[in-house]
Amino acid sequence: MPIHESVSESIELAVSAETAYNAISSPARIASWSPELQSVRAEGSAGLVVGDTFGGSNKNGWHRWSTLSTVCVANPPTDYAFDVTAAGQMVARWSFQIVTTSSGCRVTQTWTDQRHGPLGSAIRAIGLAASGVWDRASHNSSGMRQTLEAMKTDVESGAED
Repeated sequence: MPIHESVSESIELAVSAETAYNAISSPARIASWSPELQSVRAEGSAGLVVGDTFGGSNKNGWHRWSTLSTVCVANPPTDYAFDVTAAGQMVARWSFQIVTTSSGCRVTQTWTDQRHGPLGSAIRAIGLAASGVWDRASHNSSGMRQTLEAMKTDVESGAED
């Protein structure tokens, strides 16, 4: 797996960038859209800022694992990102870029692998055993498309926390 492997997916939303950002910066909302992230544990329910953390419970079939995420970018209404660790090791960065368009906004979700070097190889092997996912980039690309479609349905319907 190449260093800094990354995949992105985008979607057009008929809502303002501010509305999209507010939804994205709520980990509980992300969990409600995601096929893999099942629940989160966070101090705040929305609007997390740089340095805030949240725990994630994930599943893929019968596989279950937990992660800890730290918000590393929070620039409303355009950029939001968090770093994910598991077993105390850096795993990935998830980021969202929001661009205003004439009909609302475009949201791009990106996953960047952060498992580097010899320790990264070990973390990938542990991740395979924990998640059952061999090709994380393809798996995440599919999951991101599902997540973005669910987000579109949620935020365009006016659903709130």
